[in-house]
Amino acid sequence: MIKVKQFLCVALALLMLLPLLIACTKNKEPAGTPVDSQGTSESDVTEDITTEEELRYDEDGYLMDDLDLKGIDLGGKEFTILTGTTERYYITSDNALSGGALNAAVYGRQMAVEARLKCKLKYVQEPDGWDYRSSFIQKAQSMLMEDGVDMFAVYSLTTSAMMVQGLLQDLHQSTTLDFNKPWWNSEMVDGCTIHNKMYFCSGDIDYALIGYSFAFLYNKNIADSIKLDQWINTNYGEENIYDLVNEGKWTYDKMMAIAKLVAVDEDGIKNKEDTFGYVGDAINTDSFYQGCGLKQLVTGPDGSVMISPDHNSAKAGKIMDDLLEFLNSPAAYSIGNYNGIDVPIITLMNQGQALFFHAAVMDAASAVKTYDRGVLPCPKYDEEQEKYLTVPGFPYHMWAIARGTSRDYEEICAIMEAMASEGYRKVIPIYFDTIVAGRQEAVDDMKMLEIIRAGIVIDGGRVMDSAFNTDTWSIWRRCVLLNRDYLAYYEGYENTLLEQATSLNILIRNMEKLYG
Repeated sequence: MIKVKQFLCVALALLMLLPLLIACTKNKEPAGTPVDSQGTSESDVTEDITTEEELRYDEDGYLMDDLDLKGIDLGGKEFTILTGTTERYYITSDNALSGGALNAAVYGRQMAVEARLKCKLKYVQEPDGWDYRSSFIQKAQSMLMEDGVDMFAVYSLTTSAMMVQGLLQDLHQSTTLDFNKPWWNSEMVDGCTIHNKMYFCSGDIDYALIGYSFAFLYNKNIADSIKLDQWINTNYGEENIYDLVNEGKWTYDKMMAIAKLVAVDEDGIKNKEDTFGYVGDAINTDSFYQGCGLKQLVTGPDGSVMISPDHNSAKAGKIMDDLLEFLNSPAAYSIGNYNGIDVPIITLMNQGQALFFHAAVMDAASAVKTYDRGVLPCPKYDEEQEKYLTVPGFPYHMWAIARGTSRDYEEICAIMEAMASEGYRKVIPIYFDTIVAGRQEAVDDMKMLEIIRAGIVIDGGRVMDSAFNTDTWSIWRRCVLLNRDYLAYYEGYENTLLEQATSLNILIRNMEKLYG
C-alpha cells in the first residue's frame, strides 16, 4: 500500500512538469474467419505445455485462444475494473435475464472468463465520456492511491489522457496478450505504438468499437424507386450495390453519383420535406479521411510518432473539395454544416427520406421498421485502394492496465486476452444478429458488417488527442463545418502539430523513467 501511494505521489508531482513536454487538452478478420497465427508465447504466469501451436476452433468454427493450453489458474482472486456509465454500451451486465440475447451474451462472457481463469471480476462504474474525462481521471487517481483498481475499460479519449499522466502500463511487455489474434483490432498496434510502447487496446473486447464505427445505411425502398440496380448494371457492370462493394468498386465518387440520382424539390432549396441522396452529421465526415486511406500519425524509422504527410497532401485537398461540393448540392444534407435545415438526421432516416444515411453501425438496429434498410461500408478513395476503411466515433472503450496495481501484470493480461477472445466468439456474432434482424438480404448485410469490422482504423491521431489539443482530427471536421479550403486551413496548424508530436515522443520515451 505504501509503495502504491509513493508511486502516485511521485507521479502527480511529475505531472506538473508535463506542460513543458506536451500540450494537453483543455478540458479477426471478419467474425468467424480462421486466421493464421505465428505461435504461442510463453507466459510468466503459466507453464507452456505445448511445443508447437495447434490452431483450435470452437463448435461454431471460431478460432480459440491458447489460455486453456497454459492451465492458467488465478486462484479465485478478485480483479477490479473501473469503467464508465454514461455511454450507450456497457462492458458488463448484472444478469442474463433482461435485455435480450445481447445482454445475455455480455453476461455470459463475464461468467466464462471467471470460470476459465478461476477469478472474480469486480466492476466499479463512474460517469465517463467527453464531459467527464477530468472527473473520471480523478476517480482513477483516488483508487490508485488505495490500490483499488487493476484495469480500466474507458471512453477512448479518457484513456489517452490517462496515458500522458502516467497512469497506465505498457502492454507490449506482455507475453500473454497476442495482438496478432483476430479479436484485437488489426490497425491498433501500428496506430497506437510509440517507441515500442502501447498503453491501451481495443477490439472485440468491446463491441461498441463496431457499434460506433461509421458506415452507410442504405434505403432499399428508395433504391427500388429509382431502379438503382439497373443503373448500377448499366454504368458499373454489377448486378446491385452489394456486388459493387464485393468487387471493390464502391468508391466515394460513385457514392456521390448515386446519391445525386435521388430527386429533390425543383426549387433546389433544402427543407424538411425533401428526400435526399445523402444525409449525415458533420461529425461523420471524419470517416472520409481514414476511409480514403489517409493517416493522421505514422511511425518513424526510430519508432517515434510523426505527423502524417497525408494531412497536407493533394489527395486530402481533392477529397475535401469534392466533399464540400457534394454537401452543397441538392442531393445532400449535413447536420451541423452550413446548409442545415434544423431537422434531426435520425428523423429523416426513420421517415425514409434518404437513400444513404451516413451514421454509426448501431443506428442500423433502430427499432423503426418503416422500410427495408441495409448496411454498407464507407466508400473507398478509388478501386485501387486495397480495402474498405472506417473509423469509430469516440464513445467506445479502450482497455488498459493500471500502473501501480499490486496484482500480477501477466494475470491481468490473461483476463484481457480472455475477455477479447470470448467477445470475438460469443458477443460479436450476437451483436451482428441484432443489426440484421428482420431485414431482407440479411446474408448480404452480414457480409457488409464483417467488411466494416475488418476495416476499423484506430488512428493514434484520433485517440491520442490529449497530446494535440484535438487538432489532428478536428481540423478536417472544422473545414466541413466552415466550408473552408482544407490545405490552406491546415497550413496554419502544421508547425504546432509538429511541435506537439515532438513533445509526445519525449514523454513516451521517458515514460518509464518518470513513472516506472
